[in-house]
Amino acid sequence: MTESSNTHHGRRFAIDAAAGLGLFALITTMVAGTGTFAATLSFDEPDAIALAGSTGSEHSILVLALVFSLLFALNAAFFRHLGRAYTGSTRRKS
Repeated sequence: MTESSNTHHGRRFAIDAAAGLGLFALITTMVAGTGTFAATLSFDEPDAIALAGSTGSEHSILVLALVFSLLFALNAAFFRHLGRAYTGSTRRKS
């Protein structure tokens, strides 16, 4: 017997989540205007560090990345489901 359906869906969900995380890293790098994703985790302004704290800002970026990647994976799974659900026969009623 081949791999189970749950294993296949779990692997696909993990790949979609990794793709979402990569997309998040690309977007934050483009918005921040820096060359690396790690540079977006630190603030250069002393007021921002005093208000948020450097560890708080790093955690908030990581939580935002996690939420973004999960939403990306869930949306990809939903649209994949819609593609399977609405691909029926192509015969027309006359």
